[in-house]
Amino acid sequence: STDLLEAVQAGEKGVLGVRQVNGFCKKRVPTEEPDVAYKITRKASLSIPTRDIFPDGIPEDFSVIATFKAKKKTKGYMFVIYDSLMSAPLLGLYVTKKSAKFVYSEQNGSPGLEASPEFAVNMADGKWHRVGISVKGQQVTLMYDCEEKGYLFLNRTETGPQIDMEGSLFISQHPLSDDVFMVGWGLGFTMTFFHSLEKYKQCS
Repeated sequence: STDLLEAVQAGEKGVLGVRQVNGFCKKRVPTEEPDVAYKITRKASLSIPTRDIFPDGIPEDFSVIATFKAKKKTKGYMFVIYDSLMSAPLLGLYVTKKSAKFVYSEQNGSPGLEASPEFAVNMADGKWHRVGISVKGQQVTLMYDCEEKGYLFLNRTETGPQIDMEGSLFISQHPLSDDVFMVGWGLGFTMTFFHSLEKYKQCS
């Protein structure tokens, strides 16, 4: 597994626009200590070359889990991988007050931003949420607050992911817009990329 926030050094002391806060659980058993999360504001710039975080490429089937609280009506990418020219999003989760779109675009353009699957859920309501995304074969499944919200078709190449690995991964923002997924007070965020599927239903 890969901790995406750790990879972009969100927890390092003195990172601009990032502050450690208490997370989802105030007293986590058995330590009785609060979860650690991070408040991410518009001033933050959290990114890493895709090749550095995925040296063997992005696996064919994978899952991503995140625990977060976003300001009401926030819109933007929770995370996104951009191509080497920084001109197009390749893989990410774009959130608005009405939906969450799993963006997926291979080097041949399939399925692309417009045709990527979109779930009708409100993740930007100022409350803590847990989300799990599972990508397997030609479908993407969403777990939201410990409930499976169904799956949508993902029209990708049968031979596995063909994602440009020479770009960069960004957390909470992307290079072509001022939209920031998490701004304002009281925001927390943890996120992990799993190179398999067994963890996406995790709800502890």
